[in-house]
Amino acid sequence: MDTLLSPRRRTLLKALGATALLAGCGEAPGLARRPLAALQGPAMGTVWNAKLAGPLAESLAGKAATAVAATLDGVVARMSTYLDSSELARFNAAAAGVPVAVSRETLEVFALAREVSEATGGAFDATVAPAVDAWGFGPSKAKRVPPAAELAGLASRIDWRAIAV
Repeated sequence: MDTLLSPRRRTLLKALGATALLAGCGEAPGLARRPLAALQGPAMGTVWNAKLAGPLAESLAGKAATAVAATLDGVVARMSTYLDSSELARFNAAAAGVPVAVSRETLEVFALAREVSEATGGAFDATVAPAVDAWGFGPSKAKRVPPAAELAGLASRIDWRAIAV
C-alpha cells in the first residue's frame, strides 16, 4: 500500500520543495534597474574593483572610491615590503632585539601572524621574507638559485617565535 511517506513520494516532495525554493532565488524585476556605480583604482601592484548599488550609488561613488583608496594607501604605508618607509620595511631593517614603534593596525597583524604561526606549528611563518627575497620573489627580484651556504645563513634569521608583540 502506497502512503504519503513512501520513498517515491518523499523524493517527489523534496524535488517540488527544492524547485519552489529555487524559484525564489531569481532577481526581482525592479532590482535590475537599480543605479549601479563601478569603482576601481590601483593598489599594491594590482587593481581593486568595487560596485555600489542602490539609490545613492552614483552620488556616493566619488566618496567611496576616495575612502577605498585612502584605506589601501594606509595598508601600503604600513605593510609594504617594497617601500623602505613602510612600518614593515622599517621593522625588517631593524637589528634583532631592537624595538620598533608601529601603528595599532600593524601590531594587530603581527599578533595575528604569531597566532597563525603557532596554530600551524610554524608551517606559516611571517619571518620567511629573507628566503623569499633570496629566491627572487621579493623586492630584490634576484632571479637566481641561492647557494646552500646563503640559505643556511638565512635559516638563522627565520623563526616566528623570535617576534615579540
